[in-house]
Amino acid sequence: MKILECVRLSRSYGEHAALKECSLTLEEGRMHVLLGPSGCGKSTLLEVLAGLQPCAQGTIRLHGEDVSAMPPQQRRMAMVFQTPACFPHMSVKENIMFASPAQDEKAEKKAREIAAMLKIDHLLERRSSALSGGEKQRTAIARALMKDADIILMDEPFSALDAPLARALGEELCRLQRHLSLSILYVTHDQQEAMRMADQMFLMHEGRIIQEGTPLQLYKDPRSLFAARFLCSELNVIAADVQEGQLRFGEIKLAVPFPLPQGKLLMAIRPEHVRLGTKGWPGARIDESRRSGALYHIRAAWLGQTWQIVSLALPSGDQISFDPADCLFFDPHTGLRIQQ
Repeated sequence: MKILECVRLSRSYGEHAALKECSLTLEEGRMHVLLGPSGCGKSTLLEVLAGLQPCAQGTIRLHGEDVSAMPPQQRRMAMVFQTPACFPHMSVKENIMFASPAQDEKAEKKAREIAAMLKIDHLLERRSSALSGGEKQRTAIARALMKDADIILMDEPFSALDAPLARALGEELCRLQRHLSLSILYVTHDQQEAMRMADQMFLMHEGRIIQEGTPLQLYKDPRSLFAARFLCSELNVIAADVQEGQLRFGEIKLAVPFPLPQGKLLMAIRPEHVRLGTKGWPGARIDESRRSGALYHIRAAWLGQTWQIVSLALPSGDQISFDPADCLFFDPHTGLRIQQ
């Protein structure tokens, strides 16, 4: 069921357009992740949705009701910021209960239950100024849950924490979201975090949502070279030419996997689809190899450019091969995907 819809939101800072007719729809009870590079407008979009910033144009609907002109306190949204917004002079319990309109025994019981879910119930009487970064962010999330908001907006809440703690908190948040059927819009610039956490993912670039879908859909079926590169940082991109039904690059000629337009294009191959061994085209040279878990990440030189390869074993040969059916093709001028 649709819970929030924003249509053609625009927001500028002077001559800089932070949001350019940005539109998205959120479904109830799902973990939505807004992914994009720094400076693309993610935080601005969250602040506009929460009512913390005005928008020049566009509409925000919550449960079908236009809330575009409502003040933040009336929008039934909670926000968790990158830097934990805890009151240092208050205890953890007081910080959590600050979001509750009632300050009675029932509210205190609820605060204790939420604290237990977030594993901070043993800290309830401690001043927030004495907490670690992870404990402060758990407290901020607990306060957001205490508000009984329809949607929780989260702006890179774990980015200031060390990687193992950030991952652990992300996993806890996902379990909590599923357990309570929370509706969350979570902002990150970290592709791996987005792929792990999202039910539905929105990819943002230069103030616009350029693609949405499940993490697997976006990874396997990018609509643009930007999307393909952003979701696969080790993507191999080669300038190629299509002539008489053949795909040509360097001295290599291949049959096209489907009808492609004549002329120049860009061919992209993910590192897991490139093989290095004793079969294929010779002349590759391994410049670097490093092991990450069960996989080898290899940087090789071939045809005058660097190739990224992911392999279960360290290759012994110097011949590269790949299946053209695994390649993605893009217009060199627009960067848009060429599809069958």
